[in-house]
Amino acid sequence: MDKEQGLDLLMNGAFQEQTEADGKWRRATLSQVQLTSYFSGYREIYDLRERQKQRLGQDFDLKAFHEKFLSFGSSPVKYISQLMEK
Repeated sequence: MDKEQGLDLLMNGAFQEQTEADGKWRRATLSQVQLTSYFSGYREIYDLRERQKQRLGQDFDLKAFHEKFLSFGSSPVKYISQLMEK
């Protein structure tokens, strides 16, 4: 993906403002560490969500999951997982 495609995706697909999209593109091209940490965090949250879906079955509610997850603020996912899986 080139810069033009990346900015198009960020602004039109992810509804980012131009300045925010430019900053994200710059950070992504200067440090691949940021991309891997984003993916790692995404994967941890996704795995937690899938475990919750398995545990709760028909009672799983995606909105409720997101609200509860976000209620823990910026805590590391591993600690949020422990709290949510009690």
